[in-house]
Order: sequence, then C-alpha cells, then structure tokens
Amino acid sequence: MTMTTTPPTATSPDESLPVPGPIEKKKADPRYLALRNFAISISIFNILGYAVLGFEQARDRLRRIRGYRGQLQRVDLAKLMPLAFAVVAVFVLLSVLILGADIVNPINLPQ
Repeated sequence: MTMTTTPPTATSPDESLPVPGPIEKKKADPRYLALRNFAISISIFNILGYAVLGFEQARDRLRRIRGYRGQLQRVDLAKLMPLAFAVVAVFVLLSVLILGADIVNPINLPQ
C-alpha cells in the first residue's frame, strides 16, 4: 500500500498562517522585449522629431539650403483621391484576408 504525502509548507511563528515561498519570476520572451523596445524607440523618435527637430518644416529647410526661392507648387488633392482610395482598398482587403486566415487557421503560440 502506497501513501501519498504532501510536502510540508513553512508556517509563521504562530503556526496559523502559511508563509509564501520564493516567487519564481518568468523570463520574458525575447520577441516581446524586442517589440517593446522598438515601440518605445519609435515613440521617442516621433516625439523628438515633431517637437525638437521640426519634421514638418524639413522639406522647406532643404529647399532653402539648396537655394530654391521660387513659388511653392500646390498639389491638386482631387487628382490624388483615386490613389488614396486604392491604398485604403488594399489595406481593407489585406485586413479581411488576415482576419479570415486567423479564423480558419489560428496561430498557436508555444507556452
């Protein structure tokens, strides 16, 4: 006949409350850490770019450095609308395709 016993747990000095043992900390997935670091660096780059470096004025500064002093050309947005619609259609189609693939064959992540 075999008996199974539970391992003894540490208890507090008054023997009424169990004392928790050391907590094992799991190591983070390196892919998660890389993605997190990338997101942080892009965020910092955007903040510095818009606030300090002036990305909005970079084109005008470059023209000034090159010596262009003429009238700036205006862009006709009505002519660009078909291109904008095509880009939006491609992104919607890609989203539907990826969503369908995820429903049909979901990704199983190792744990």
